[in-house]
Amino acid sequence: MLHIVVCDDEAAFAASLAQRIEALPDFSPRSMRVRCLTDAAALAEEPCDLLFLDIDLGRENGIEVARRLRRTRPDTVLIFVTNYKEYAPEGYEVNAFRYLAKGELDSKLAAYFEDALAVCCARRRTVELICGGEPVAVPLPSLVYIESRGRDRRLHLQGGPGPSWSPTPRWPSWKPCWRRKGSCGCTRVIW
Repeated sequence: MLHIVVCDDEAAFAASLAQRIEALPDFSPRSMRVRCLTDAAALAEEPCDLLFLDIDLGRENGIEVARRLRRTRPDTVLIFVTNYKEYAPEGYEVNAFRYLAKGELDSKLAAYFEDALAVCCARRRTVELICGGEPVAVPLPSLVYIESRGRDRRLHLQGGPGPSWSPTPRWPSWKPCWRRKGSCGCTRVIW
């Protein structure tokens, strides 16, 4: 499960951004979960792989929140979402993945989300497939090949066969991950 958190002191904006994320073509409700937080202190208790963080959190500064987060969760992918462009240079000090102006959500959110998913996938070194309606995490280092016979599929992993399924699973939004891992595809083999 990929944990996505939207942290903004404006609850209405956080809920709106969460809905936009859930409506993106790369969002997979079976393998991803979006939570909204209005209090940055709650981040310490919340699992988080991808964080959309406002810089102006009322009583707190998002840059300081990100500094604290980096001490305990250095691999969290961080996207600042704010109206304050003057803070963008400080975002790099906390290893922000992207800086997204609230006024540019319509034009940039989908691309930033796709790129962030690829980074999350690379860090997790797994790809999730939906098999029989359930997400199955496939560890990329152990995947040898996928066998296809008619509508039946079987994963072949190091150390033996993996799960099999029929009909074809839905390949979630991890296309960038497959490409960046050096995979190749074959649609038909004739013996």
